[in-house]
Amino acid sequence: MRKLTYLSFGIVFILFISCGDDDNNKGGTVAPQGDPVTSFNSNLQLPAGSYTVDPDTMEIDETIDIEGPAPGSAAMPIYPNQQMEGKITFSAPSGNVVGAGMRFGTSGPVNVVPVNVPSGSTSGTLNVPFQVTDATCANLSQVCHDIKCYEFAVTSDGKISKANIRDVALMCGNCDEPSCKDLIDPPCPAAPGEGNFSIDGITYVADLVLCGLDPQGSGKEIIIFQKTLSNSEIAYAYLYNIQDGTQSLSKYADTDFDVLNDPYILSANTSGTFTRATVSGSVTRSGNSVTFNCTTFDILDENYSGTVAGNGTCTQ
Repeated sequence: MRKLTYLSFGIVFILFISCGDDDNNKGGTVAPQGDPVTSFNSNLQLPAGSYTVDPDTMEIDETIDIEGPAPGSAAMPIYPNQQMEGKITFSAPSGNVVGAGMRFGTSGPVNVVPVNVPSGSTSGTLNVPFQVTDATCANLSQVCHDIKCYEFAVTSDGKISKANIRDVALMCGNCDEPSCKDLIDPPCPAAPGEGNFSIDGITYVADLVLCGLDPQGSGKEIIIFQKTLSNSEIAYAYLYNIQDGTQSLSKYADTDFDVLNDPYILSANTSGTFTRATVSGSVTRSGNSVTFNCTTFDILDENYSGTVAGNGTCTQ
């Protein structure tokens, strides 16, 4: 089975599941044989006002672009009964995006979630909350199910964008179950105070993974990944406004960016003022354990594009 990173979708404001069940009977007992896609659809919860459309009757708007996942990212773990928030960055020259299209499986209706987009916006980020109930895994093998997700934008004139593809893991098994080890990376949280992170492809074994106050003096509680380098400088990734569950990361300093509430990451590979800030990506937190993967830009040179990723378990 192809190994996927633990992070990313990125989130997803819009999803499509196309793969079938990936059950393997590891324990010698007869496993339930339900279909993950059917179960996911049956137990999906969307915001009030959502509706369905028949995609076979909809014209594709070729002018809309949807930002794909960061290089090396992909698998977003979805746990039953855990609130998720999908986000996606789009470009629409006609300024006609009004909603997110969501479908699980290769056929059938598309769920449309209306999203408040400023009139005439030619670019922006859409936010869509969703979750699946505890019943999702009841009739499925207790493993991690490999799922493909396709995301769309829906327009005011009844069209739909081309799909953007992301990878998802439906977490019906524990993180140390063999199928989960093959599917997610890392398979289980690190020990308290341990972790690693990478900046633009350079990997550091953190000597500090801490849940604490921002050392830059903002007074905000953050998650710190830090490595002291041989020249006494530091490489770091600071994660802000990170809640339990999976969140899509916000573009730092975007027009609608909320520094007090939006999840984002600042990082640098030397001491001093940070230079890297989030463009897009996702972070998953369970208590003090966190996994993240994102694309970044340089605040001094917005044409620069990089990546920041990592996982670990912070201590207080």
